[in-house]
Amino acid sequence: MSNHPPPQIPGYALERELGVGGMATVYLATQVSLERRVAIKILRVSAQDAADPERHEKRFLREGKMLARLSHKNVCGIFDIAKVGNIAYIAMEYIEGGTLGDRLRRGMTAAEAISVVVQLAGALAAAHAIGIVHRDLKPANVMMRGKVPVLTDFGIARDLSSDRTEITG
Repeated sequence: MSNHPPPQIPGYALERELGVGGMATVYLATQVSLERRVAIKILRVSAQDAADPERHEKRFLREGKMLARLSHKNVCGIFDIAKVGNIAYIAMEYIEGGTLGDRLRRGMTAAEAISVVVQLAGALAAAHAIGIVHRDLKPANVMMRGKVPVLTDFGIARDLSSDRTEITG
């Protein structure tokens, strides 16, 4: 977690950093107009991406567009996707229950584990039905909304509906 002040995005009051991933930093924020808490995922451009920042940005924004096409109770909801100045961001549902990894460390019954697997299989089936393959399913990419697992981080997902590659296929 960094000590830098959160960036400014019109319409959102960013409060604090929640986490840092491979491509982005996620902040807790309030969507001012609706007075609701959201998670804001902001693209971070690294030295290796500096050679082609536009390609990196398109890939990031593609994640938000893919997720927005996927409406399922076990998939993180997307509220907004935009670029303001040099900041590309995705505003999404804020889920405060921690990750599946956190939940697993506390322990689960066999019935709870089976329920999680069945619900995640439903989310993956819904994604696959519209041509989206997640490609990074792991406990850190599943948030817990109470007992409901919610699939997040489609950053390296593949959209097979628009480009059918033999390798991913």
